[in-house]
Amino acid sequence: MIKIKKKAYNIKSRSNIASCLNAAFNDQIIIAYWSNVKKTISNWGDAVNPFIIEKLSGKKVIHVNSIYNIRNKPVYSVIGSILQHSTLSKINKLIIWGSGVISNDKNLVYQNAEIHAVRGPLTRERLVQSGYKCPEVYGDPVLLFPILYPKKTHKKFKLGIIPHYVDYDNKLIDKLRSDKDILIISVNSEITRFVDQVLSCEVIASSSLHGLILADAYNIPSVWIKFSDKIVGGDFKFQDYFLSVGRNNEKPLIIDYTTDKNLIINSLRSYDIIFDKQELLEACPFFHSK
Repeated sequence: MIKIKKKAYNIKSRSNIASCLNAAFNDQIIIAYWSNVKKTISNWGDAVNPFIIEKLSGKKVIHVNSIYNIRNKPVYSVIGSILQHSTLSKINKLIIWGSGVISNDKNLVYQNAEIHAVRGPLTRERLVQSGYKCPEVYGDPVLLFPILYPKKTHKKFKLGIIPHYVDYDNKLIDKLRSDKDILIISVNSEITRFVDQVLSCEVIASSSLHGLILADAYNIPSVWIKFSDKIVGGDFKFQDYFLSVGRNNEKPLIIDYTTDKNLIINSLRSYDIIFDKQELLEACPFFHSK
């Protein structure tokens, strides 16, 4: 059973009791876990979890930390580098579909884990080393976004730059922002607005992993860029993803004061995405085909 502090989750309030009971007995509610530790910013790659789960399942999604899981219903881990989070080790029945680990030095210990797919082969290797059975089914569920949001947008910018939230205030961005052909896209944007902005660009350059994944999903050429070494886990999650879609031997373009639009665009490598959407969908434990 998940140990929680009553004060933190306001168990005594009538509204919370009602939420707990509803989550426990309503088959139209899915309980999931995603990273939401940043109180001042909503990171798109984390915040997109309920959007995707609800679209695929046709059910409402509740974050496991917002309720007391009184019936120990399954908790789903879907998008993000979250498999090493301590919360997951306390869940009685964890179901993994698409998520990954942040680095190669984290212990993975779960009470009961059922694995349907993971982000990439480096995550699978870490799980197997930790003693878990993990199928060779790879893919970040954001790659399925065009199925859920089949929209085309007129190209307005030559280049879209997506800084990771730890990079958003980097002074190097100010110079790039002044170019009228460049759109700086915030990971704090609303779910579909973020997608629309990505679609409005001919090329995407991103220090945020999900900026690259979303670009790949819509077949927009992308460049992995690095503003700093502040991202937790370093390059691990990027390489995990790249290996899952055949973007092998990718290295980031280091952004400095000499970097301009043309340098970024000209650094673009030619590549093809190798990804089986149907295989990932068929592995989805909550997919509801309409």
